[in-house]
Amino acid sequence: MYQATENAEDSEDWLETEELKSLDGMSTLVFLPDGCVVKSIKFYKSKTEKETTVTKHIYQRADYSAVIIDADGDFRVISTNARSAINEEDERARLGMDTDYLKQMYQPNGIYTPGVYYGHLSNDAEKVHIAVRDFERPFYYKVNHENGVEKCKYLPFEKNTEYS
Repeated sequence: MYQATENAEDSEDWLETEELKSLDGMSTLVFLPDGCVVKSIKFYKSKTEKETTVTKHIYQRADYSAVIIDADGDFRVISTNARSAINEEDERARLGMDTDYLKQMYQPNGIYTPGVYYGHLSNDAEKVHIAVRDFERPFYYKVNHENGVEKCKYLPFEKNTEYS
């Protein structure tokens, strides 16, 4: 189903879950038999990459987990528990009406939020990976295209006292 939306004006506009706003004023909604809704919009690559626009597909599952994948192959995955924890820290809205998880999933590459899995799909094997940030230590872990695990230093680390 196609749905007209108001044109998004800035990088935070599309984060309203009641009506995701697309740069071109159109969004596509696909309702899957398992209760999953896929919303496709045209928006900026990330908060810091406003010169690049991509189509973003937001898979919102019935259990409130979510996946965002864009046309360039970058993806983000969040579980229900991680989404709930992010919501509890700030917005405290009812799951399904919350937007904090979208803000965390919209971070540019290299900015990692605990509980959100980041990755890239590509026909170039060297670029394929999935990464997750450690809750307690200043590291993030990256599984590369050869199933090897790389432990990387995460410089903007802030100890998460919520989980200690």
